[in-house]
Amino acid sequence: MHDLMWDRRMLGAFIEQACLTEEEIVVLTDMAYGKSIANTAMMHHMSERTVSRIRQRLRAKYDGIQGYAGLPPRK
Repeated sequence: MHDLMWDRRMLGAFIEQACLTEEEIVVLTDMAYGKSIANTAMMHHMSERTVSRIRQRLRAKYDGIQGYAGLPPRK
């Protein structure tokens, strides 16, 4: 989610509130640090398609909890 500037508070709140899987946490962490889909796929032995799907799922989960978790809206 390049439309957000991540910090530790936001990352921790999202992980805590969204009930993320281990794969989602790995992809989210790489995404927060600005790593590409290709880099995440290669480093964690996933396909690029899988990483893309997980990123889409993360965006949907973020939008679902953003209102009550005190997180800023995506742009």
